[in-house]
Amino acid sequence: MKRIPAKDRVWFLEDLKEQMADGTRFGRVRAEPTLVPEGVDPGVHTRLEALEALGPAEKSAVIEQLRGLSKEEQEEVIKALEDTERQAG
Repeated sequence: MKRIPAKDRVWFLEDLKEQMADGTRFGRVRAEPTLVPEGVDPGVHTRLEALEALGPAEKSAVIEQLRGLSKEEQEEVIKALEDTERQAG
């Protein structure tokens, strides 16, 4: 900061704040928000997205099946998938 002339410091700090806010300063990639499908518990959806063994098409198929289930049944399905992934990995 000492090397920047006093008249340019305010501009520099404002520009730095702007870059940090929009993620361009450190090259961060902002994640697109994922929409939770209607009829699926948000916690269950988050845990399903975290499963690495399932591809996008498989996750979509599971979500379709989960829509017709109660929250307890959705929880059981996710627990079974998580257990299967742990045993495989």
